[in-house]
Amino acid sequence: GLAKNTAQVVTLFGLANLVLAGWRLRARDTLRAS
Repeated sequence: GLAKNTAQVVTLFGLANLVLAGWRLRARDTLRAS
C-alpha cells in the first residue's frame, strides 16, 4: 500500500543522499590531490 511505497521512496532518497555525499567527498579529495 501507500505506506510501503513511501518507505521505499524514503529508502531510495537515503541511498541517493549517501551516494551523492560519497561522490562529493571523492571529488573534493581528487581536487585536493591535483
